[in-house]
Amino acid sequence: MESRPINQTPMILDSCVIIDFLDSDYKILQLASKHLGPIYIPCQIINEIKRKNINNRIELLNIIKCQHYIEILNCNLTEKNLEDYFMLYSNKISFQDYICMLFSEKLNYICVTNDKKLRNLCLYNNINIIWGLQILINLNKNLVIKKEYAIEVFKKIQKASPNHYNNDLFLKFKKQLV
Repeated sequence: MESRPINQTPMILDSCVIIDFLDSDYKILQLASKHLGPIYIPCQIINEIKRKNINNRIELLNIIKCQHYIEILNCNLTEKNLEDYFMLYSNKISFQDYICMLFSEKLNYICVTNDKKLRNLCLYNNINIIWGLQILINLNKNLVIKKEYAIEVFKKIQKASPNHYNNDLFLKFKKQLV
């Protein structure tokens, strides 16, 4: 599933990926939307980011939204969606991750996440997924950003989350850049 090209395929981003790019360089979201495919963010994810609002993340999202680089999905959930979550997934993933999975599946969008539990459930349900860093790699391979810029953004993300972005991951990431 992961080898599917994402050029111009709509993507749903989970909150961790959004936060990584908002905290490192929000322009990556603009470039991804322009060159790789439309970015959609479920309203429940926006609410989660609002609860964790640090460094003016919501203001940055509003700037990007006003420039038409992202769209907010108004998520009208049915009782069945909620029942499915509580019966099948509530002990496996967060409600916000379930929303990302649900809309990725229903709309046939790519789920962009770094969450291993969400990734595993997406794979199990045949939902297209990519890692958040794949956005940087694809922008680089499409010659939208230079290798040095991708590395600079990675380093900023790594500084904010050193436990998730270790040096082994950096070396793997760097090998994929052109």
